Amino acid sequence: MIQPHSPRSDALDRLAQLPIRPSPCFALGMGRSGTHFLAALLATHPRVASFHLDHSFDPVADAFDCWAAWHHLPVDHGLLAEARAERIYGAASQGRVYFEANPLLTPLTTVLSHCFDARFVLVYRDPAAVVRSHQAKGWYSERHVRLDTRLAPGFQAPYRRTSHVFSRLTPSGDEEYRRWATLTIVGRLAWLWAAYYRRALADMRQSPGESMVLDIASVDQDGQERLCTFLSVAPVVKPHDLQALRRRPPGRSRRSTMAPEWNSREQREFESETEHTRATLEALRWKGVHG
Repeated sequence: MIQPHSPRSDALDRLAQLPIRPSPCFALGMGRSGTHFLAALLATHPRVASFHLDHSFDPVADAFDCWAAWHHLPVDHGLLAEARAERIYGAASQGRVYFEANPLLTPLTTVLSHCFDARFVLVYRDPAAVVRSHQAKGWYSERHVRLDTRLAPGFQAPYRRTSHVFSRLTPSGDEEYRRWATLTIVGRLAWLWAAYYRRALADMRQSPGESMVLDIASVDQDGQERLCTFLSVAPVVKPHDLQALRRRPPGRSRRSTMAPEWNSREQREFESETEHTRATLEALRWKGVHG
């Protein structure tokens, strides 16, 4: 558990002094799972201040915080919290609910719960589609070097972007890392999909905030009304706005997402890595993680 820090940030102090404490909502989950769609959908709502990873103050900073939390490093996340506090305060001052859909915040549930009266929506999508999308984008195609798997990995210079160093997560611990290293790229991505959601579910169960597990494919007109109810706002998103987003979802990559057909080994690894976690998520769909 994070201990109260001193001095506190001015933004967090201003937020704490509001007569009614805001309850922001963070949509979490693996990238390419519909967080951009949710942010765009709720941006049409007059009482929701909706943001996506693309609106992040600094995606590299978010990726670093994600990586540090993933590896349980003793890092202060004050700047991440202060940046959100500024926006949450602004939204509350306008009578709006703050909503941020950001996959990089998924391992930071504990931080968000400590700093804010946060609610969480855990978004998932068919894992085969997510793995294929990341495969087409070249995830895990670079060589990854580790000497001591008990430690967090060092800076991987072969990665093309700094954000890739921090967002392309790997396991720690000799046995699990060695197993991961023997997997195909499909198997490694399937491992990440399952590990990301297992971590999210475990952390959210420790959070006192309300939560909901959401299959992005189920967000039809009835689904968006249920989502608005969770956010404590009237469901006023128009059907034609929802249909327009469905036809042209935001964040769709311009490059071909046609990953190669998987061979039998890749298919076996995918199914072995994702089967249990997928069943867990489907059993929790539209429910809170606390039961």
